[in-house]
Amino acid sequence: MRPLVTGPEPNRVCEQGQLAGRYQRFHEPPRFVPCPSHRRTVAKRKPRPESPPGSGRTKRDIAKRIADEFGLSQQMTAEIVQRIFDSILEAIVLDDRIELRNFGVFHVKRRAARKARNPRTGEVIDVPARFSVAFKAGKEMEARVRELGLRERGQLDGSPGPMSEGG
Repeated sequence: MRPLVTGPEPNRVCEQGQLAGRYQRFHEPPRFVPCPSHRRTVAKRKPRPESPPGSGRTKRDIAKRIADEFGLSQQMTAEIVQRIFDSILEAIVLDDRIELRNFGVFHVKRRAARKARNPRTGEVIDVPARFSVAFKAGKEMEARVRELGLRERGQLDGSPGPMSEGG
């Protein structure tokens, strides 16, 4: 079989899709490699670090942490985490409410139609009724967040804080 394109590297296509070599056979898929003319435009990916403290956690961070703890692959754990979130969403949509013990309750609230004012023009507009998701934290979550606030203020040592009764 005659080659389609002649060149130094067989079966190679650069990331921009230009041929950098030749095909020996039609059934072989092309391999993507940087070619000399596009070598500068190909960026190497750095491994993504975990989110910095204070910036919040992402779904990816949660999956990575669980995968490391249980010795599972990150891909499998990410899929499990996604399915959990999907099932929570489905339960909210179908049942209007989902209760997760010691975590909290998600429920759907109906927002009534109202009138609003455009701040630029001052024009009064009608805002239609809509549904939104509300969350009420569970007792354990509230207690742990309260403990975090006390720890930041240095009051976790058992001494009464400024909000304590009887004083």
